[in-house]
Amino acid sequence: MVLQVTIVGGGIMGCATAYYLTKLGSERVQVTLIERHRIAGHASGKAGGFLALDWCDGGPVEALARKSFQLHEELATELGTNIDYRKLDTLSMAVEKGRALQQKGIPAWVDGTVTRKGNMGTPKTTAQVHPELLTQALFRAAEKNGAKLIQGQVVQVHVEASKVKSVQVKGRAQPIPADIVVIAMGPWSGLAQDWFPKATIGRVTGSRAHSVVLDTSQHDITPHALFLDIGSESPEIYPRPDGTIYMAGTTDGASLPEDPADVSPDPEAVQKLVRMAGIVSGALERSPLVKGQACYLPCVGSGKPLIGQLKPYQGAFIATGHTCWGILNGPATGLVLAELILTGKSNSVNIKHLMP
Repeated sequence: MVLQVTIVGGGIMGCATAYYLTKLGSERVQVTLIERHRIAGHASGKAGGFLALDWCDGGPVEALARKSFQLHEELATELGTNIDYRKLDTLSMAVEKGRALQQKGIPAWVDGTVTRKGNMGTPKTTAQVHPELLTQALFRAAEKNGAKLIQGQVVQVHVEASKVKSVQVKGRAQPIPADIVVIAMGPWSGLAQDWFPKATIGRVTGSRAHSVVLDTSQHDITPHALFLDIGSESPEIYPRPDGTIYMAGTTDGASLPEDPADVSPDPEAVQKLVRMAGIVSGALERSPLVKGQACYLPCVGSGKPLIGQLKPYQGAFIATGHTCWGILNGPATGLVLAELILTGKSNSVNIKHLMP
């Protein structure tokens, strides 16, 4: 029997699940991914892509993060396409206004006045990937293994006797048959509570996070991830192999819009990030702004992700609530969901404490 698996959401969680399902069970599953807009069109296309081996140690996702850090390195080769993966050093700094040249132990392109510096990671423990390239590459690989993409908005999951039967897409006359449904809609995953009213999903919210991308192709920017303190702000900078830098920082409590296409940044938050980039580096101050953007980080009340079966429903699964660590933990989350669907067990990582 071939399982009809429908994944709702084309971000990192949905695409990683599609990839590992088609990799591990290509002859046993038919995967259909439904995305309202485009693959990696929301948070997975606007995230920074910073990866850390041990920064989640001591927390509920320690094992998941360590496994996923390993998978990222494997995927950089396995996917057979450029995803801008590389290992790098990671530093913490406090920076003030004013130019200071040749500061000891500081990357040459950082010429703001550094008042404190620390080492946070080495190429053995920190790395980066381009989230949009990764997410799109995961789904392309899944497509090669037989996965299908449908653009549309899921409005209902049909259930009979607590068993998933089909998925209704807005504007389609006939529902899509499904034995398994995976909810992977980021901060919009809470909509599934109406589809599975007996399940314990709880409140899924979104925290709006801002970021900017600057064109630094005219400058020599070395691969150092920076975690900064600038006054009362704590932005982060990730130079990318493509000649840009990604800088994130400001978050706010803006309400989650009903349609992901309506997500937009606060112009002042974007300009604040641009100003802080100029404090850190004269090179960044002179670099053109490519884009200012915002996305919503998915959060759940427990503070830890929800990964697993939505009991008491047969065939209903969810992956959401990874906050700022979604890109890091995406591959391992997709892998354990694929294992649960195909074998009934998460063999790679114990996620019992993360199940709904």
